[in-house]
Amino acid sequence: MEKVYYINHTSYKVGDVLKAWQFAQMLIQRNANIKKITFLVNTSQQFEFLKEIGIHGLKSASFNVKNDLGLEVQVRTIKTYHPNYVFAGKEPSEILIAIALNQEQLYKYEDMSDIAVCIIIPWMLTNFDSFLSIHECIDVDTMQSFPQPEKVDDKIINAIIWLKATSYPNEGFHHPNDSNRLKQVAKMLRLKKIPMQYDAIVHTCLQNGIIATSARLIADYFVGNRAIRLDEPWDKTWMMKVINGQCR
Repeated sequence: MEKVYYINHTSYKVGDVLKAWQFAQMLIQRNANIKKITFLVNTSQQFEFLKEIGIHGLKSASFNVKNDLGLEVQVRTIKTYHPNYVFAGKEPSEILIAIALNQEQLYKYEDMSDIAVCIIIPWMLTNFDSFLSIHECIDVDTMQSFPQPEKVDDKIINAIIWLKATSYPNEGFHHPNDSNRLKQVAKMLRLKKIPMQYDAIVHTCLQNGIIATSARLIADYFVGNRAIRLDEPWDKTWMMKVINGQCR
């Protein structure tokens, strides 16, 4: 997803879906590439939320809605929603309106290249602080960005830049050498007791062109959410140079 907006209410309110729908239509007028709007809910019972925009009587977990906008408007549940990847050079063409989901449910859509815009309607806003901060989400009313995470230590930035240059993070660290480099630099940061905050690390990775899935993996290793088992001996001197920015 390229850009994320949110409804800034403490908890879900009647009228939130209408506000998101109207905001999506405004975005469509500004972007001719948008061809599809998807309403995403957790279960089909939550299709009730759509009554306020005139969509009712839905019975299946996957439904396309007729409209006068010349767009494909679809309603999906978490189980039936399968967004597309777009080829390089093709513009993303979908607006996703996520209704009353939790932030963890949106993780798997973060890297979906066909989603131009995601509009989040939280059930409880406090349950979305992490996601809103990491993605610098924009309030649909004020156009103000949600506060960003704190700035990370320069040694963390050096480690992230080095990983991007050497270890193909956007390919998922699948090669053992790439995975070992991630584990080694994470171990050195932990040994040096560098202050680390998960959201700030993910945000920094995104700012440096690393996809969200890999950014979360890096953050997991850095902060200690994953155990580190090295497949080979590691060079502490070299890793010190890495985190000090001497190996770019």
